[in-house]
Amino acid sequence: MEDHDVFAIRRLIPAAINLGLPPEEIQAAQRIMSWEVKQSMQEDVEEVRNSVAALAQSISNLEVRASKKSKTDSGAVTSRLGAELEKRVLQKLDAKLVQIVEGALARIPAAKPDKPQANPLEAYTFEHFDLNGDGIITREEFNEARRRILTGQGLKAPSKTATVPPAREKVPRGIMIHLYSQAARRLQEMKKEHSDADLQASRLVIKHCVKKGLQQALLMGASAHDALAEAQADIAAIRASKKRVDDATKKAEERLDAASTKVQAVARGRQVRQKKDLLEKSAVTLQRALRRLRQQWHQSKKFDFAAVVRAVKGQRREWAMEYQRVASDAGLDKPAFVEALGRACTDRVSSLQAEKLWEGYLQQSREGGPMVMTTFWAICEAVLQGDVQAAEFADMTLEEYVSCGPSDMQVPCMGASVPDALAEAQADIAAIRASKKRVDDATKKAEERLDAASTKVQAVARGRQVRQKKDLLEKSAVTLQRALRRLRQQWHQSKKFDFAAVVRAVKGQRREWAMEYQRVASDAGLDKPAFVEALGRACTDRVSSLQADKLWDGYLQQSEHGGSMVLATFWAICEAVQQGDVSASEFADLTLEEYVSLGHRVSRTDAELQAAQKIQAALLGRQFRLQVSRTDAELQAAQKIQAALLGRQCRLQDWSQADMASEQTLVAAPVQTPEQAAAKIQAAYLGRASRNPTEILEGPAPAHIRP
Repeated sequence: MEDHDVFAIRRLIPAAINLGLPPEEIQAAQRIMSWEVKQSMQEDVEEVRNSVAALAQSISNLEVRASKKSKTDSGAVTSRLGAELEKRVLQKLDAKLVQIVEGALARIPAAKPDKPQANPLEAYTFEHFDLNGDGIITREEFNEARRRILTGQGLKAPSKTATVPPAREKVPRGIMIHLYSQAARRLQEMKKEHSDADLQASRLVIKHCVKKGLQQALLMGASAHDALAEAQADIAAIRASKKRVDDATKKAEERLDAASTKVQAVARGRQVRQKKDLLEKSAVTLQRALRRLRQQWHQSKKFDFAAVVRAVKGQRREWAMEYQRVASDAGLDKPAFVEALGRACTDRVSSLQAEKLWEGYLQQSREGGPMVMTTFWAICEAVLQGDVQAAEFADMTLEEYVSCGPSDMQVPCMGASVPDALAEAQADIAAIRASKKRVDDATKKAEERLDAASTKVQAVARGRQVRQKKDLLEKSAVTLQRALRRLRQQWHQSKKFDFAAVVRAVKGQRREWAMEYQRVASDAGLDKPAFVEALGRACTDRVSSLQADKLWDGYLQQSEHGGSMVLATFWAICEAVQQGDVSASEFADLTLEEYVSLGHRVSRTDAELQAAQKIQAALLGRQFRLQVSRTDAELQAAQKIQAALLGRQCRLQDWSQADMASEQTLVAAPVQTPEQAAAKIQAAYLGRASRNPTEILEGPAPAHIRP
C-alpha cells in the first residue's frame, strides 16, 4: 500500500478478506486503489480534452475555408470533415461509444436555408438561434433567426474575435465520451447532405453540445479535489494504522520479553532443584563408597584414596576416551575438539556451536593453543547441563547460541504480515502464561505431595530404626545377662576366672561359622555357590538365597581384587546378617526396602524342595502309624488295666509291713539272676503306680519294665 501498487492491491484484497484482516486495513487499501484509478482517469480525460481542442480548431479552420469556397464545394468539405472526425473518434474510443443520442438532435430540421449574406452565420452561436430558450431549435426558429440576422433586426452582431480553444480543464472521461459520440453520430447522419444551411445548423449544434458538455464537465470535475482530499485522508489513516500496529507490536514484544524472563526463571529454578537432587545422590554414593572403604580398612586391606576419585570421576571416563582418541601430545586443536565434542555430546551440540565454544575458549584462555583434558571435561559438563552454561563458555548470548544449534531445532522464518505476527505473538504470550500457570500449579501440588510423602517416609523410617534399635538392645542385654550368669556360676563353683572366657563367649558364635566355611571352602576361599550354601547354613532363618546372591554381588563390587572370599569377610557378613537388615543391606549395596523385598521371595528350587520335604514327612508319618499293629495296642491296654487292678489290691493291704519285709528280703537275699531282679523291679514299679495311679495311666512305662 505504501508504494500505491494498484495491480498488487487489486490482486491481494480478496485474499485479505478471506484471511480475516481488519476491515479498516481493507477499506484503506480500497481508498488508495480508488484514488489511483481516479488519477489514471484524469490522465485519460486530459488526452480526450486535447483531442477535443484539436477537433474544435479543425472545425474553426474548416468554417473559415468553407466561407471562402463556393456552394458546390461544401459537400466535399463536409465529407472530409466527417471522415476525419470519425477516424479520430474511433481511434480514441474504439468500441466504447455510448448508444445515446439526444432527442433534440433528432428534431433538427433538414430544410435548406436561404443563401447566407454578407454577415456570415458562423459568427453566431446556438443562443442566437434558440429564440424561445427551450434548448431546441426548430426549422421555423432557425429561419426566423436567419432572417433577423440577414436583415439586422433584433439580434446583436457577435464580436469578430478569433476562435480560441476551450480551457484545458480536467473533465471526467464519461462526459467526453458522450460528447464525442453525439458529434460523431450527427456528422455520420449528415455525410451525404450538401446543403449550406444544414452544414451551418450542424456546426451550431456541435458547438452547443461541446460547450454544454464542457460546462457540465467543469462542474463534475470539481470532484477531483475531493478525490485528492480523500486520498490524503486515506494516506493519513494508513500512517495512523501503521503507527498503531508498531505500538501494538512494541507492547507485544515487551510482554513477550517479560514472559520469557519468567519462563527462564522457572527453568533456572528447576535446574537448581535438579542439581540439588544430583548432589544428594552423589553424597549418598560417596557415603556408600566410604563405608566400603572403611570396611576394607577394618579387614586390614590396603586403603586406597584413588577409589574415591574413581567413584567421583566415573562419568568422565567416556569423555576421556574420546579425548585420548583424537588428541595429540600437546592436546586438542580445533578440528579434534569439534570431533571429540560431537562424539561426547552427540545430540546436545552442533558443529557450529562447537566452533563457537572453541572461539570462546581462545578468547578466555591467556595462552591459547591446544586444549587440555580438564577444560574439555568442563565444556562437556556445561553442554550437558544446558544451553545457558554452554553460552557462557562460548561468550555469547543465549539466543545467539541457540540459533547456532542443529537445523531441526531452529525456528523457520516466515514472512508473515504485521497483523499475523501480532496475532501469533498474542497467542504465544497467552499460551506461555497458561503453560506457566499449569507448571506452577503442578509444581506446587507436587511439592505438597512430596512434602507429605517425605514426612510419612521419614516417620516410618524413624519408627523402624527405633524399633530395630530397641530389639537389638534387648537382644544384647539378654546375651550379656546370660554370659554374666555363666561367669557368676563358674565363680561360685570356685573355678578359675579367666578373661579369655569372655572372649571365647563373644567369639563362640564364630566357631560354627568357621566350621561351615571350612566344610565347603576350597584352598583359595569361597566361590559364589559355596558362599550361598555356607551363609544359608550359618544364618538359616535370617537370609534367603536371593539375599545371599546380592551379598555376593556387593562383595564383588566392594572388593578391589574380587575372586574367592576369605574367612574374615565371611564372619563380617554373618555378623551383619545377625545384626539386622540395615547392616546387611549396606554389604549388599542396596537400599533397605530392596533388600527386605528380596528376603520375602523364595526361589522356585527352594519352594519345590520344601514342598517335597513336607509331602515326604506326611507320607512317612502315615506309614509309621499304619505299621503299629493291633496286637501291640491291645497288649498296652491290658498292661494298663492290670496295673490299675494291682494298685487297687495293694492299697487294701498294710503297705508298711510289706515294704519292710521286702527290704529285709532284698538285703539278706543272695545274688539273683537278671530275670529275678527284673521281676522284683517290676513289682516295685507296680507298687509305686498303685500309690500314684495317674502317672502310670498318663505316661509310658520305663523301658526295663516293658514286656
